[in-house]
Amino acid sequence: MDETIQIRAVKKSDWDSILQGFQSDNIEQLLAVYGNNGEVVGNICESVDHKYYINGQPENNYPSLQAAAAALIKGDS
Repeated sequence: MDETIQIRAVKKSDWDSILQGFQSDNIEQLLAVYGNNGEVVGNICESVDHKYYINGQPENNYPSLQAAAAALIKGDS
């Protein structure tokens, strides 16, 4: 069964408390990913060079928002 998720933008004033290993000026946007139960599953940030990172961790990047969201939901991060 497919899982329904919601993705919402995080206010820029909250970025510093979420980002790990990034300076906020290197980030284009930060998104919160919500699972079926409405709880935050994790965060995805898009860098200014259009790579996507899960939970602000610079070790793994993904080529698209869809790939990052799928990895986050599957627990592959």
